[in-house]
Amino acid sequence: MKRFKYKTIVYSIITIMLLCASCAPSSKVVIYGTNGTEIYNSEYKMLGTISNSGKAKVKLPKNEYVPFLLSHEANSSLYVPFAVNFKHKGHKTENLVSVLGLFSGFGTIPSLTYICTRSSSQYWNDYKYYKNQSTNQDCRFVSFLDNGEEKNIAPTSFSDVTSTITKETTSTIARRKSTVSKRTLNDYAKNVSGTYTGAGYLAQKGKVIEEYAKIKVVILRIDNNNVNVDVFENGESYFSKTNKYQVMKKGKNTYVLSLDGISDALITIDNAGHLTYIHPKVNIDGEIYTLNLTANKK
Repeated sequence: MKRFKYKTIVYSIITIMLLCASCAPSSKVVIYGTNGTEIYNSEYKMLGTISNSGKAKVKLPKNEYVPFLLSHEANSSLYVPFAVNFKHKGHKTENLVSVLGLFSGFGTIPSLTYICTRSSSQYWNDYKYYKNQSTNQDCRFVSFLDNGEEKNIAPTSFSDVTSTITKETTSTIARRKSTVSKRTLNDYAKNVSGTYTGAGYLAQKGKVIEEYAKIKVVILRIDNNNVNVDVFENGESYFSKTNKYQVMKKGKNTYVLSLDGISDALITIDNAGHLTYIHPKVNIDGEIYTLNLTANKK
C-alpha cells in the first residue's frame, strides 16, 4: 500500500512538471551577434539586446509561427532580417501525461495539458525552434562596383503595371448546409494596399552587392485575399513583371503576404504601416540573390 502511494506521488510530480512546460506561453531562445545589437520582432517590438557576452535571451510565442526577427545596430537606419531556424518535432507530451494521469488519479491535470499543447502552433505544425539562433551580421557591407553591364531585368513603368489590373476576380457563393468555406469576408487586401517608401539591399552568400536608398513598394488589390506587388528602385521597376501575393492575417496587428510559387518570399506589414520585404530567390543574370527591404506607408 505504501509503495503504491509512493508511486502515485512520483507520477503526480512528473505530471505537474510536464503540465507547466506544455502550458508555457513562449519558447526561450539564445541569439548570438554583435554586442549592443537590438533584436526586434516583425512588428518592430524590441525583444532584447545582445550583451557583452555576445548573446541575448529572448522569448518567442508558442501560439504563432515566427519566421524571422530583425537586428538593429546603434547609429544605423537598417533593420536587417534574419531567419529563425526550427526543426521537425512530433509533440507526444499530452499522450505521456495522459498515461501518467491515469496512474496518479489526477484526471483534470492531463486534460489541462491536452488543452495547452493543442492550442500551440508548434503542436499543430510539429516543429520546435532551435535553442541557439544567430543574426546575419556576418554580412559585409562594401561599395558596389558598377562595371557598366546591364542587368537582365526589363524596366516597366508604373502606368504599365496599373493597366494590367483591369478586372477583379469574382466569386460564386455555394450554399452547402454545414459546410465550412475557406473564403473570408474580411478584406485583408484592402488593408495592406498602398504605396510604401524606404530602403534596402541586395545580398548574395552573406555579402551585400547593392544598397538602395530610394525604394518604393506598390501593393494593389486584386480581391479580398490577393494583391499585386511591384518594387521600384529610383523610379524603375525592379522586376520584369508584377508579382501576385496571397494575404493572410497574423495575430491582431500584422499581415503576412506570401508570393505565389515561392512561399519563403514574404512581406510583413503591421497596422502602423511598417513593411518588411524578404525575397530569397531573385534571379539576376542567372544567379540567385536575396532582396531585403524595409519601408513605411505614405
